[in-house]
Amino acid sequence: MSFKPSTLDTHRLFICLLPDAPTRQVIHGLRSAWHWPANRWWTEPARLHATVADPLYFSRDEALRLRQGLQSLHFGSFALRLHRAAVHGDNLALQAAPCPAFRALQGQVRRLAGLAQAPFERLPSPHVTLSRHARGLPSPTLPTAIDWPVSAVCLVWSQLAADVGCRHYEVLARYPCAPEVIAPAQLAFGF
Repeated sequence: MSFKPSTLDTHRLFICLLPDAPTRQVIHGLRSAWHWPANRWWTEPARLHATVADPLYFSRDEALRLRQGLQSLHFGSFALRLHRAAVHGDNLALQAAPCPAFRALQGQVRRLAGLAQAPFERLPSPHVTLSRHARGLPSPTLPTAIDWPVSAVCLVWSQLAADVGCRHYEVLARYPCAPEVIAPAQLAFGF
């Protein structure tokens, strides 16, 4: 299904990082390393992502302005290090180590969305939700950190698929990094 601005009054949009195939395979492979009750569900591999800006409902005009405004994103490639697994409430997530480049990217997204008059209210800490059915389970141990190479940001339309009762994600736009930009994490040094 393609994005047709005139088909709905509002669109539930979010901005995220989508893992490349090797990173997705590593994350998906954690299932075999962890003992997981049969009645608990995992996030499907195609839906794995790290949210840059939380979902909000936008009008058709806001969605189009946001899509156009994000074309001005200018960021360098960076690595997002997923360094631990944790259960919080219902969710099992891989949490990322502090990442200045991710925060800088969120700052740009907030600024550009505001200029497009389609602002986001919440910018979450970087993480990948593996399950929304983990309540009462212990946090598993992550055998090794996962370094996720980030080279693009995506604007995603989250649509409720009535036939299956869950959300379908459609990438509306992909904004690649600018190879000449040095990400803030690459500038970190010590004495």
